[in-house]
Amino acid sequence: AEPKVKEEDLPDDIKRILELQDELDAKLKDAEGYVEKAIEKTDRVVSLPPAKVNEIKKREKIRKEKKKKIVTRARDWKVKGKVKKDSDGDGISDYDEKYIFETDPNNPDTDGDGYVDGAEVLGGFDPKQAGEAAVVVYENPKNVDAVEDGIFALSKIEVVSEPPTASPNDGSPASSDTATAEGDAGTGTSIIDAAQNTSSGKKIILQGKALPNMFVTLYIFSIPTVVTVRADEEGNWQYEMDKELEDGSHEVYMAMTDSTGKIIARSNPIPFVKEANAVTVDERLLAAEIAGIQPSFVNVKYFYIFALVFVLVVGTVVTIIGVRIRISEYRRMEQARRGREGDMEK
Repeated sequence: AEPKVKEEDLPDDIKRILELQDELDAKLKDAEGYVEKAIEKTDRVVSLPPAKVNEIKKREKIRKEKKKKIVTRARDWKVKGKVKKDSDGDGISDYDEKYIFETDPNNPDTDGDGYVDGAEVLGGFDPKQAGEAAVVVYENPKNVDAVEDGIFALSKIEVVSEPPTASPNDGSPASSDTATAEGDAGTGTSIIDAAQNTSSGKKIILQGKALPNMFVTLYIFSIPTVVTVRADEEGNWQYEMDKELEDGSHEVYMAMTDSTGKIIARSNPIPFVKEANAVTVDERLLAAEIAGIQPSFVNVKYFYIFALVFVLVVGTVVTIIGVRIRISEYRRMEQARRGREGDMEK
């Protein structure tokens, strides 16, 4: 039998190989653990009930279709004129009633509950449903990947001092700065309960820009607060919080939601810090105007292809015309030369 060699008696290079082997074994063990966790997670996703999977797919399809309408609304100059038209005078443009909220553009009270559609959207109610079922549960923007910064801009956040006031009654079903939302945003009170609160002291005022006549849903964390405001014909909007915001770090999202609170498009979060009578925010995140929706890569690609083809066609035509002109000039010169030669022979 071969004599056994103690590990400490092995050459240094062999010792290093053994150490590397141990490290590799440890990494392989960790990798197996990650794979097992990934398989478990995949199994959980795959094991969702078919009805739930179909619901998720349907929701995403609707979101994409409505987002296309927002993009069209922002880009198409023909549509920009339509967003000012409000046939039934309910505060929602005919375009948004048809493509965003799916309400009746010729009926100011689609669900017949006595409140006009625009007031219900501002109050956090579904304008297509009457009764308790109409209370909107807003999607949490942290859980929705539908960023479209080009149609939202936050231009100012400031603290102002106000005397004690009661919550206003603007004729909508309820007026409040706190709504029900999914996930982390669902810890607030309902719209109806919050409407009874009174406030005093220091308020937060937010101002921004959006598409003209657009309804903008604001999410202010960490309270959380969910509220909908309406931009004017120039796209300007403003919101004054009904309750004093506690000192500390916060962030605000701007979004466009449909009648059920589903987010169609949202901004990236804008963080800010409130301390006593001041608000601190990164000035680079504020903007006086919206950036607009930029053409997609596909549109840009086709534009350059078209431009290239156009240049090639024009260049080819010019070249052909130039060649024909030179040929004509050559023939004319050749005829003149032959004529002179004929005259000389005579």
